[in-house]
Amino acid sequence: MNKKMGWVSVHRSMLDDPQFKDPEVFALWVRLLMMASYEDKTVKHLGQTIHIKRGQFITGRKSLSSSSNVQESKIQRLLKRWESEQQIEQQTFSKYRVITVANYDKYQSGEQQSDAKVNTTNKKINKINNTVEFKKPTVDELVTYFRLKKLTPEQALHEAEKFIDYYDAVDWLVGKEKEKMSNWKKVAIGWNNRREDRENTKRNEPKDLDFESTGYS
Repeated sequence: MNKKMGWVSVHRSMLDDPQFKDPEVFALWVRLLMMASYEDKTVKHLGQTIHIKRGQFITGRKSLSSSSNVQESKIQRLLKRWESEQQIEQQTFSKYRVITVANYDKYQSGEQQSDAKVNTTNKKINKINNTVEFKKPTVDELVTYFRLKKLTPEQALHEAEKFIDYYDAVDWLVGKEKEKMSNWKKVAIGWNNRREDRENTKRNEPKDLDFESTGYS
């Protein structure tokens, strides 16, 4: 999932907390929430492979200062304060630190459900867009396609007309869910494969014996 998608929850109790009346403090805390990973994952950082858990993220004072426009010294004080208040946990290393937002699961439990809804909505939008963009093929386009599949001109024309007649009759709907066709070439691939299967089956069918000619009558 794109890290810029999704959302985080902010508790209304922040309105009554004196520390968050400072806009820099408020902005930094919300930034920490947004930077925290919504899932367990493995990341590459400074040439190292690092495993981080849900609610954790990798950062440093300089990068936090650059992204939030808050001085490094103030960031250090705030991180120590929040750590002492058990709002976060910190693991410090020589070139970076891993911060864990405490109670992340408690307050951010709806994020994954929301992301699933966003993905479902995007799929529906894509289906609508595909339906709008679909253009029914012409006989000539289908003939050209079937000729590329090594059909003779007569066979290609025959299959093209059958294809259009069939899908005109079903309003160009495909699949078990009867969705509007979005790419006729993909459907034509299946159409041609089924034609080849039928011809192969027909060639391999045992022929009836002529008992009179074989002398078994």
